[in-house]
Amino acid sequence: MFVDLCRRPVGEYLDRFAFRSDLLKAMYAVTDGFSGLNGDWETPGTGMNFLVHNMCRLPGSDGTWMIVKGGMGTVTQRFAAAAREAGARIETGRAVQAIAQGPLRVRLQDGTEVRARAVVVTRIPSAWAR
Repeated sequence: MFVDLCRRPVGEYLDRFAFRSDLLKAMYAVTDGFSGLNGDWETPGTGMNFLVHNMCRLPGSDGTWMIVKGGMGTVTQRFAAAAREAGARIETGRAVQAIAQGPLRVRLQDGTEVRARAVVVTRIPSAWAR
């Protein structure tokens, strides 16, 4: 159910509850499903936004959201620090041209080839090699 909610539109999730009023359903979706997004009822992934907003509520605060001290950049900085401590090498500002498997290799836009056990990129490469 968790993965399903993350991938699917918020409209599909809210439909499961058979709200008696479309206005009530819309108000719930606007505050938790679409907040901070450009999307609609059928936009895949809006369920993830809904999930995050509901997980980040402060207990006993009538719906107030928790905010990360230092801003959202703190989250990525902590992830990066933990990854480096675990042996990861993080490259930024270098475009990926292709990713090849067996053994896993990443070809960067400047022609540099990097071998890795796992790869995470923020943009899909323009060419995929196998």
